[in-house]
Amino acid sequence: MKGFYDIEGDPKTAPTVVNATPLLNVSLPILQNDEQLYLSRALPTIEFTMSRSGYRWATDIVPTAFNATRETLKLNPYQSQFTTSYYLGLHRLLGELNPWLTNIALPGDSLRAVKGYSTDFHKWNQALWAYRLTGQKNG
Repeated sequence: MKGFYDIEGDPKTAPTVVNATPLLNVSLPILQNDEQLYLSRALPTIEFTMSRSGYRWATDIVPTAFNATRETLKLNPYQSQFTTSYYLGLHRLLGELNPWLTNIALPGDSLRAVKGYSTDFHKWNQALWAYRLTGQKNG
């Protein structure tokens, strides 16, 4: 499932994983130049954020705010909770060698529409990162 077991989830409804700090999981092995840690933590985290609908993901519909419909179980980076800021951070950490991440960070040249996870995401913060990515004042 590419995430860490979610202790807040109810395994009776569906096994659930959470990945609340994805850039930490990517940055640590890069900063430490640790290939094994990259393969065991960063790569699964990148796969998680490129496919799952949000910070929490379950194997089946869960009768709570996350994965409550079949639509949220689809593996699709364009319909996920991860932000423009996240995808720009990922792009930078990966040495800006994946320009296709721009299309995910700014779908349709717009900021990602995201819902918060324990906190609100401020549009100005996302706009700042979009500017850093593209150099354009409107994003």
